[in-house]
Amino acid sequence: MNWRSSGDGFRGSDEARCSMRVVVTGGSGRVGQVTVRGLAAAGHHVVIADRVPPSPDGEWGEGFVGVSADNHADLLDACGGADAIVHLAGFPKPEGYPPHLVHNNNVTASYNVLCVAIELGMRRVVMASSVNAMGLTWSRAPAFDYFPVDEDHATRNEDPYSLSKWVGEQQADSVVRLHPDLSVASLRLHMFMRDRAEAQRNSSGDLSEGAARGLWGYTTHRMWIDACRLALTADLSGHEVFFVVADRTVLDEDSEAFARSRHPGTQIRGQLSGNQGFFDCGKAKRILGWSGRDD
Repeated sequence: MNWRSSGDGFRGSDEARCSMRVVVTGGSGRVGQVTVRGLAAAGHHVVIADRVPPSPDGEWGEGFVGVSADNHADLLDACGGADAIVHLAGFPKPEGYPPHLVHNNNVTASYNVLCVAIELGMRRVVMASSVNAMGLTWSRAPAFDYFPVDEDHATRNEDPYSLSKWVGEQQADSVVRLHPDLSVASLRLHMFMRDRAEAQRNSSGDLSEGAARGLWGYTTHRMWIDACRLALTADLSGHEVFFVVADRTVLDEDSEAFARSRHPGTQIRGQLSGNQGFFDCGKAKRILGWSGRDD
């Protein structure tokens, strides 16, 4: 892969850091296109590695490489010369696909990314995980020990997609123990929407039950771009998991009342005031410097 020389730093950022050469797997997808645009705007040199190219009017970064992340040799070749990988490739949900295909593809792809990073001497990988790694939207009856949930909450995933995201996190734990020079940030995003208004529209009517099972959470484009950009350059060691979810729900109703009616046996730690969100994102704010702004 031929890269342009790195620039002096981020464009559109107040961080005085050097730009990076970044491969975005799954960069042609819905989350990928937002990511490519955001990282390029921050001054990074981005190449898309995906099975299919972006749409003609989509974001192309500095190039496209046709590759499937579950093919180790092709991925290794596609990432040559890169400083980091942002891994987004994979099936985004369990619905509509054979369970074994969802699980096997996602699990193989995430491990390939980690192996390629090690083989090429990279020091940072950012992986798109999911709130569903703990068991949520596609579980038969989501159960929680306490609200708001944090990254230490027990995992009770049931479906192949959610399991694959949890396995990806376990893979990262394993790999960094053997290779301490690599650090990995797993970002658990939620319902990915342009803004809060779009999230509200996608949580009403026939979609309201799914939103309730997901604790009425969402992640906006800006929230994701900010977290991804910060995760590439933050002072991290080992593997860290972060919730990247709005501080408030899509509802204008009282969160504590919802919790007591829908999950009466769940402990409430502190307060759930107003429409406060059910996900504690304090770790991302402390370690990454993430603002959590959902506009």
